[in-house]
Amino acid sequence: TALDFVKSLRVTTDILGQTTFVSLYQAGENIYNLVDKVLVIDQGRTVYFGPAKEARSYFVNLGFMDRPRQATADYLTACTDPNERKPQPGANPPNTPEELETAFHNSKYFQAMVDDRDDYRMRIAKEDNREQADFRTAVLDAKKSNVSRTNPYTLSYLAQVWILTKRQFFLQLQDKFHLYTSYGIAIGLAIVLGATFYNLPDTTSGGFTRGSVMFNAMIMTCLDAFGEMPTQMVGRPIFLKQTGYKLFRPGALSLANTLADLPFSAIRVLLFNIIVYFMTGLRRNAGGFFTFHILIYVAFLAMQGFFRTIGIVCPNFDSAFRIASLIVPNMISYAGYIIPVDSMRRYIFWLYYINPLSYSFGGLMENEFGKLDLLCDGNYITPRNAPGQSVYPDGLGSNQVCTYFGAQPGQTVVHGRDYISVGYGLDLSELWKQNFVVLIVLFIFFQLTQYVAMENVHFGGMGGIQIFVKEDDETKALNERLKERAAQGEEKVEKE
Repeated sequence: TALDFVKSLRVTTDILGQTTFVSLYQAGENIYNLVDKVLVIDQGRTVYFGPAKEARSYFVNLGFMDRPRQATADYLTACTDPNERKPQPGANPPNTPEELETAFHNSKYFQAMVDDRDDYRMRIAKEDNREQADFRTAVLDAKKSNVSRTNPYTLSYLAQVWILTKRQFFLQLQDKFHLYTSYGIAIGLAIVLGATFYNLPDTTSGGFTRGSVMFNAMIMTCLDAFGEMPTQMVGRPIFLKQTGYKLFRPGALSLANTLADLPFSAIRVLLFNIIVYFMTGLRRNAGGFFTFHILIYVAFLAMQGFFRTIGIVCPNFDSAFRIASLIVPNMISYAGYIIPVDSMRRYIFWLYYINPLSYSFGGLMENEFGKLDLLCDGNYITPRNAPGQSVYPDGLGSNQVCTYFGAQPGQTVVHGRDYISVGYGLDLSELWKQNFVVLIVLFIFFQLTQYVAMENVHFGGMGGIQIFVKEDDETKALNERLKERAAQGEEKVEKE
């Protein structure tokens, strides 16, 4: 119980001879009696600081009506609320925080506080500072050899990252529900996608659908990182408290999150890609599959960093969701599949060049079609037989032509590299020299944005500070109604 907890604090304080600050909500009388001194604040102004046993009598002597049945902690709080406190008959107690502060400054408790402070400073100045020197020496000895003496941290940045990585790893490992659902959803989506495009033919009929498979696999994997935005906001109070105590650098957590998530995300994406790749019948060889997997996974890491950055710089999920809802649809549309490169609007064409999805999709297309030849079938042969006719041969005849992108006159086979060159403006040589390199650069870039954001943007860092809003017309009307109810209650008490 709360009483047992405060009793343990009382025992610890007495045994260790330390000072303990406690902030409790609606503390009972038994808890209040364990406290030595109490501090009462009204809108940021100290209106009482002194012995806890004398606090009630102090406010009663100021002219506030005593309420014997009310707990002392609640009574002290009520004395700072204009709608709760009641003056004694014929008394004129202080009504504003400034008047309460002035009354406290004129009291013996304020003078006792000043005297205690001055005595402490004089005693510290006269005593030997050996304990302080020993403490400073112990702090310096605790620092690692590669940490500067002026650095407030005892560990280097890399050591902090390593410790935080282990902590974040075990935090994710113990969240069984998230692990089971994330893996289950990934496997389920992979089966649905694989069944939809099951065993595509090596003909022109399966050419465009191969691009659909790769695009959908990339989008499903990358948008899974959307859940990183709320994750960055859940633990903010604890994160700000730990960084405020200089337990670690804020930026160290950004890299630790990425490293801790690698084992889980790598296995999840690998399972997803295995099911999709081999069920749909994409180019079945080891080199093609692992290139497929690497391009999708690096794009996932880049998008993960992108969503985490948004989650860090936004004060709440509503703002983050609005920003992501504006950017993500454009990133998907301008990835090079839904809207061909040549048909993109010029005023937003630049989005194609900074889009991780466009480089991933381009690499996937180059990997799949670079060494693939497609047989031109009846759907792309012109002219062709109408239903019930047999005027033209089933294959490509002398008077027919293949209308598929990249087809050559008189040839029944369409080379994959010609198809992506004519249809998508892609060059096979850009697979590793451009697409993969840019994906790595974007991944590193978003890691840096996370680091900078965590070091400089600190939402929710108000701690125990309370902000007082000025009274507006609506609040004023509500307070007047409360005063009227309080007055009616007093009249009823007097009549009784």
